[in-house]
Amino acid sequence: MVKTRKAMSVLLAASMVMSVAACDKKSGGTEPATGSGSSNGTPSKSGEQITADMPWYEYQDLTVDIQLDATKEKENVYSSLVGADSEHVVYYTCGNYKIPDNVDWENESALSYMINNVTVIDRKSGSLVNNIDLNSYSELTGDTYVYEVEYAGGEIVALAYDSDPNSAETNEAQFYIDPNTTEIVSQSERAYNDDASMENILSIGDNLIFTYLIYDPNDNTTYYELVIRGGDGTEKTVTFKADGVNIYNIPFVLPLTENTVIVPLCRDDDVLYDELNLETGETKHCKEGEYDWLDTDEFYRLCITNDGKMYTMDDNGILEINLQEKQTQRVFDFSCCNASFSDMRCFELVDVSDEGFLMSGQIYSRNAFEIGNPKELLWNFTKCESNPHAGKTIMELYCPDYLSDTIGDAIIRFNETNSDYYLCICDRYDEYDYYDSEMETDGNDSWEKANLTANAEMSSDLALDIMNGEGPDILLDTSQLGQLNNPDYLVDLTPYIGDMNSDKYFTNIIESSKTEGKLYQMPITFAVEGLQADPKYAGSSGVGFTFDEYEK
Repeated sequence: MVKTRKAMSVLLAASMVMSVAACDKKSGGTEPATGSGSSNGTPSKSGEQITADMPWYEYQDLTVDIQLDATKEKENVYSSLVGADSEHVVYYTCGNYKIPDNVDWENESALSYMINNVTVIDRKSGSLVNNIDLNSYSELTGDTYVYEVEYAGGEIVALAYDSDPNSAETNEAQFYIDPNTTEIVSQSERAYNDDASMENILSIGDNLIFTYLIYDPNDNTTYYELVIRGGDGTEKTVTFKADGVNIYNIPFVLPLTENTVIVPLCRDDDVLYDELNLETGETKHCKEGEYDWLDTDEFYRLCITNDGKMYTMDDNGILEINLQEKQTQRVFDFSCCNASFSDMRCFELVDVSDEGFLMSGQIYSRNAFEIGNPKELLWNFTKCESNPHAGKTIMELYCPDYLSDTIGDAIIRFNETNSDYYLCICDRYDEYDYYDSEMETDGNDSWEKANLTANAEMSSDLALDIMNGEGPDILLDTSQLGQLNNPDYLVDLTPYIGDMNSDKYFTNIIESSKTEGKLYQMPITFAVEGLQADPKYAGSSGVGFTFDEYEK
């Protein structure tokens, strides 16, 4: 007879509730559980005991000092990470100050109210190296307009449109600035093409690669040009074009060897992979299907380190991309630290090493009534010698939807204060893993059928794993999975909530959530989407209620 381990389904978890859920957990010892999980093949961690040699990372929170004019009121400000290497982390801030009503325009320029700053941060200490006002360069003002900044190859690259007032011609200019001396060390120009758009600057070894998406009006298609700037300043252009076929995206470029890269060409109906030699500019098609394992949708947050290793992020952690082995391998799980995973999911990966990694991102106020610019943060994660949670038993929490900051903070507090259990996020049972796009044949009806089928298969796997003792311990926001509302799967929460005062709580909502008198899923919030009533009861207007009429 199969031993059944019941799960608890809650919308807000307290320490007592989670501890009760773990009472029925099978003993996991020190070896990972071997549950089937879902179609992604990830084994269950539930019941596993944390050992001292399991990875754990502490992080240092560094607030980046974006220095702006404190004497002026900021109106629109946008900051973003534009690049990093072993020495520097660089941010670009643009926007404008609020222009007061009493400006003396005879003695003041509109340029003084424009924000166009580059902030250079020391990679190791997080201290400010330089704050560079691009408006202070005569080369970057007047008839020159900076539209983007990147940091690549150890230099700040200011991309600008350079107009000649005499000929009315416009060129695209690149200005290369030393982050330490702040001097413009070189510049280059490219004839402006109204049908071209520069999308990315990539640093591969000693080379900078500029990717341009170009529209061809002759056959109404798009194609790409890659401009390769070598370490000696010379440039070559490589064109990727197919007659009558749109190439609409090159999401990334991956280094294969010291001088060759893999270029994915996203076309109308497929993705073609080409190998590009950076020295000669020669290209050749890769074998059909050779790189189909690469996810062009997920690898947009790409980090290439100085030693040529490649990393990307998904919703659960950091993955290393190995082109030789043709696979990805998880090197960090968001559950292996005490930082907010909801924040980490929105951050960018700056650098990765054997000792740790660096992430950067913005955090907005969690108070909806607080107005202000987001904080730019730099999080430095360092691998610990031993796991401070050794001896605790892992519990898994599954949520099919987005986990809020509040729930994320509650999980961190639980893990820091509970001496027996450690709560991890379950990354199995993703509905997208079950979705069959081939079922989409004739519009919304087939799309709805494909979604319902995926949901049914996913919930079936979830139910079977719970029955087999291999499912998650806590379910969050799963009220749509009504088939779980029975004692074979879930614990009755009624004994844990006690007597609830109807003067403080909507006890009618709680009662309506019960199945045969048992509360398997505790609603913490609810929303009214509409009211339906016989017209004769719909108030004096016949179409709706006033508040007084509704109370009656």
